[in-house]
Amino acid sequence: MHKSLPISPLRALALVAVMLTIPLYGDAMREGVLKGIRLSVYTVIPSVFPFMVLSSMIVGYGVFDRITVLSRPFERLFRVNKNGLCAFLCGILCGFPLGAKCASEAYTQGLLTKDECERLIGFSSNASPAFLILGVGAMQGSISEGVFLYAVMLFSAVLVGILLGRKKTPHAAIGTVADPNGFSLTDAVERAGLGTLYICSYLLFFSALIGILQAYVLRAEALCAAVLPFLEIGSAVVFLSGTSLHPVLRRALIAFAVSFGGLCVHLQASGLLRGTGISMKRYYTAKLLQGLLSFLLVLLLGRFF
Repeated sequence: MHKSLPISPLRALALVAVMLTIPLYGDAMREGVLKGIRLSVYTVIPSVFPFMVLSSMIVGYGVFDRITVLSRPFERLFRVNKNGLCAFLCGILCGFPLGAKCASEAYTQGLLTKDECERLIGFSSNASPAFLILGVGAMQGSISEGVFLYAVMLFSAVLVGILLGRKKTPHAAIGTVADPNGFSLTDAVERAGLGTLYICSYLLFFSALIGILQAYVLRAEALCAAVLPFLEIGSAVVFLSGTSLHPVLRRALIAFAVSFGGLCVHLQASGLLRGTGISMKRYYTAKLLQGLLSFLLVLLLGRFF
């Protein structure tokens, strides 16, 4: 039988108070949810669902296992054995949270050590080129802007991976990630559907929360621009794209948002790692460092690109 988690009387009262006051925020919450639905339908589902299926096929058939030319440089650069290459490539090609998903699967199969997996999820969980180039780039009115942001995010991810791997030694690879005989396209499609619904559920929750915050708390443009990148990447980019901030600062904040990922993405990664014993401590530190590196890179390079 399922046992309910203990909760203090103070927290219980706070939750009841929030529930009773929800009608007061109905309009703001409804607008936030509607924005989340539009973002889910027009951006998240088209860019996440097919890539989730594709990533399962890539892992199942061992596509990246055959790209041996990249294995050695990957191990030397990040000090993670070659079985982590699939997670890194899925993370930078297919987007959130597939890097963390692939890394956790490799760890549970005994193909990565705990240390390697905890470091790997810190720099392999990134926004997809489709989201940045076609989504964010379109919001900025230029595909080249999306390419620039993707390059900055990728460069900062590599730097973070190198820093995390200092003085480390890659574990000897045991086996490969691929198990072609055990791969099922039906299972892959079903998992992708559930995973996409899982991501959209977090997005809708954060969209509702952000709608309330923007209506009643984050009314100042500068305050909203400073807080949203820490919460949810899509809402942050949409808001920042329409601000009156200095163009270089606006680009730097967008670069921070897409590299850091936001709490919404981090909770998705945490859910995928639930039950594996993998700690998220280094993950949060790595993502914050990656966001700050991207922010600084845009401030330094923004005048030239």
